[in-house]
Amino acid sequence: MPVWSWPRVRALLIGVVVLYQLLDTIPLPDVTRRDLRRPIARAEITRWTGVAQSFGLAVAEEDTTEFALLLGGGAGRFRKMVLRPAWPFKRITGTGQAWGLFAYPDPFAGRLVISGRPEQGEWRELYRAPSEGESWLVDLVQYRRIRGIYDDNGDRPRPGGMHKALTRWLSREIFTRHPLLDEVEFRLDLVEVRLPGEGEEPPEAPRHARVERRDERMP
Repeated sequence: MPVWSWPRVRALLIGVVVLYQLLDTIPLPDVTRRDLRRPIARAEITRWTGVAQSFGLAVAEEDTTEFALLLGGGAGRFRKMVLRPAWPFKRITGTGQAWGLFAYPDPFAGRLVISGRPEQGEWRELYRAPSEGESWLVDLVQYRRIRGIYDDNGDRPRPGGMHKALTRWLSREIFTRHPLLDEVEFRLDLVEVRLPGEGEEPPEAPRHARVERRDERMP
């Protein structure tokens, strides 16, 4: 068989794709110094320092912090360096499959809220995360491939580009099922989670509101 026969070339291409997907999904931490200044991260640093000291290791919280930065920062830089050549291909084809290991809980989560209203009517909630609302809509937006589009946008300055495409598609589904609705609003309300003893959690802050209108989305 020739060295560059199609079966061998195909096997090589498949192997490269599998390798990149493996590097994209392997749970490597990606931690920055700014991340570790958050109260929840500081609590984790204190806890792990205590674990190390219980084994007789002479470490301080500063040592644990530097180790976390060394491990997390190095792993993150390595992943980005190796995967950078594949970013244009993944962006065009939508084949990215990232899954990172949670270094600590996210204290600033985004809660998806979907509301609709008829012309000259009042807003009515159709869905509120995690599972309040119409059953068909709950099942749809909680599906892992749908949830992955909006789930990480709550604490960003603005949602990613795929979020706009999602609201356009999802609004058409809602307008089809609700012929009287004239507008549908999608929000990612900011939810701040605090540790015990840090006081009451502040009220949710409406954020990233996007309104889709029937005359713009339905043929």
